Amino acid sequence: MGVIRQSRSGGTVMVYGKLFMLLSPHDEREFVLEKQMVTLGRASDNDIVLPSPMISRHHARLQFSPDPLIEDVGSALGTSVGDQRIAEPCPLHSGDSISPAGVRLR
Repeated sequence: MGVIRQSRSGGTVMVYGKLFMLLSPHDEREFVLEKQMVTLGRASDNDIVLPSPMISRHHARLQFSPDPLIEDVGSALGTSVGDQRIAEPCPLHSGDSISPAGVRLR
């Protein structure tokens, strides 16, 4: 379930969550997730573009309805939740760390 918030243009938008990419111990990039399904990968047609050569063009998919989960979509180097590599869609909980090909997200 999402939360409705005010958009910069004055309208409202549904926010399903936030994702943080850890760039260094003291630097992170925030992604506000405004869709029920979000794609991650290196290609520019993804919702979240991760510009690492380790990331596949289309790497993983996050889904927020009915419950949050992540699915690897056939990437070369896999996706982990915590320290466990996933082979099928995996439920997510607030604070979980996900790592597509070693790129740390939370």
